[in-house]
Amino acid sequence: MINKALAFLKKYFGYTSFRPGQDRIIESVLSGKNTIGIMPTGGGKSLCYEIPALCFDGLTIVISPLIALMKDQLDSLVRNGYPAAMINSTINIVEQKQIMESVARGQVKLLYLTPERFRSESFFRWIKDLKISLFAVDEAHCISEWGHDFRPEYKRLKSVCSELGNPPILALTATATKEVIKDIEISLGLSNPEIIVNGFNRSNLVYGVEIAVTNEDKIKKIDAFLSKVKMPGIIYTSATKDVDNIYNYLRTNTKYTCAPYHAKLDKNTRTTNQELFISGKVDILIATNAFGMGVNKPDIRFVIHYSMPGSIEAYYQETGRAGRDGKLSFCYLLSMSADERIQRFFIKNRNPSVEKLKFVFDKLNSYSKNGYITESPETLAANCDISINLVETILKHLHFMDILETEYVSEDKIIIYFHKKEYQSAQSEIFNELISFKKGNSAELGIRFICRRLDLTLKEFEGKIEELVKSKAVSVEWRREGRMMKLTGKKISEKELAHYRENLSKKEAIDNAKVEAIIQYTMLNGESCRRKYLLNYFGEEYTEGNCKLCDNCRGTNKNIPEKLSKEQNTILIFILLNNNRVGKTKAIKILKGAYDIEEKYKKFDEYGSLKKMDTSDIEGEIGLMQQYGYLAYNPGKFPLLIITERGRKMIK
Repeated sequence: MINKALAFLKKYFGYTSFRPGQDRIIESVLSGKNTIGIMPTGGGKSLCYEIPALCFDGLTIVISPLIALMKDQLDSLVRNGYPAAMINSTINIVEQKQIMESVARGQVKLLYLTPERFRSESFFRWIKDLKISLFAVDEAHCISEWGHDFRPEYKRLKSVCSELGNPPILALTATATKEVIKDIEISLGLSNPEIIVNGFNRSNLVYGVEIAVTNEDKIKKIDAFLSKVKMPGIIYTSATKDVDNIYNYLRTNTKYTCAPYHAKLDKNTRTTNQELFISGKVDILIATNAFGMGVNKPDIRFVIHYSMPGSIEAYYQETGRAGRDGKLSFCYLLSMSADERIQRFFIKNRNPSVEKLKFVFDKLNSYSKNGYITESPETLAANCDISINLVETILKHLHFMDILETEYVSEDKIIIYFHKKEYQSAQSEIFNELISFKKGNSAELGIRFICRRLDLTLKEFEGKIEELVKSKAVSVEWRREGRMMKLTGKKISEKELAHYRENLSKKEAIDNAKVEAIIQYTMLNGESCRRKYLLNYFGEEYTEGNCKLCDNCRGTNKNIPEKLSKEQNTILIFILLNNNRVGKTKAIKILKGAYDIEEKYKKFDEYGSLKKMDTSDIEGEIGLMQQYGYLAYNPGKFPLLIITERGRKMIK
């Protein structure tokens, strides 16, 4: 069947052969085996289900985590005349029916779906009657609770496949450790799957890290770096305010064209900025990690990380967007001690306490109208006085516990509950028209439909409804187009809370270990190859003594100074004499000679020894020496500064 696959490859994509790794995965899939494929970002994972879909008689389902991602992939396929379609919340009812008819006639060979789609009973009944030849799970690391991008809805795919008659499964990802691969295998119920790892080495990428003292220092280093590289490129950062700051600086102080991209921008602005970048009309896109998944721009010459990401997996995936055309490209990470603090904060937000989980659940119940929550997550966050990120994480967990589910409303609707059988007033004609649609004690109507039926504008219709509500003839619920939350009526059991506590502890430990791994990467000195570190992290051996394409192997790493400054030496001596006795804040106050400190500390010989330095500069120097590996923290409830063996050797 591989010859048939090659013929389709030529017909729809213009290639005469598969890339290394693609052929092994495709052969495994065509033989009907359950397969887990690990390929580097830009390695052509999508062909591993697009080609088999054409070879099989039945339908291939592709599960994708993001609607924007599937839309980009579908647009590319349709331009090539490929028989594919998608069904999600952006497709209206009429279009959905047309697509379903095309699928039934065999005119669609590949159908993109989000995992949430199977919550629709009518859709599930329909698709169970079809012949499913392949069930492909893209971005399969989303199924793992221990992965860097866990999506609870992915956990339901095992039971979905069972309901569909257990078709062959293909799970694909670019970033998976051995632990995550095992979790994918278990979560999808794969028995002895073919596991094909195509290697993580991107031989055309140059890796480098530079330590910065302040955010202003980071900006200067970015400016200097940009003068040495070709365009275009991406600058990633952890915070939206940093996106705006970098954008404003580059726009006003450099010759480069640039655009911002983050979740706080409206959808149209994000789409416009992405298209400007993809089309080459913008040199640099400054973005949070909201940008990138599924973006296919082969000529990205650099990826800068303004702030340290939370894991090697995230770093590898984001840097993997550079150099997909095989040409030399640069991955430049700026590291500052404050970055670790930000990532530890994110860990707390990703792992909410049981108390916060119950608090948000109670708040949802108070908002519930027949189970539906009309308030947005943003409103919920404001009313709970907790961050939007934490709220969204809690909603994910409630979703996973079957306490909360998501409905996708394809158009604006109104549900009218009738409290009177007749109504005599100026609005009686409208009341009689509305009650004619009554089923049980209510009527559910599309806003556009009923406005046309009554020959009213939306504003006029809302006014008429308001009058009926005031007269207590009806009560209503408005369902706006898009995602809507719904409580299932299930309560949180003590058993579930105990399980949540246990998993919470494990997850926090794993997340902290991931941060430690990326910190160690930033601290690698001239003797350690960054490429080898990355590949070893993913379980791949790298035997070359010198990769020639990282700052350490090229001899360009200038992060570790040959000798200490006078001020750095003073700090190290102070920590040596007070090893494991003071935290960073206390150390800064003593060295600065702060007045607001206990009297006993004012008797220290080092009190005020750095009084000419700003507090922020002392903090920056301590952070630098932590990154040099001279200082560390003794982990505990109150982290205390300790001097390392490397630090002791540097003291003069």
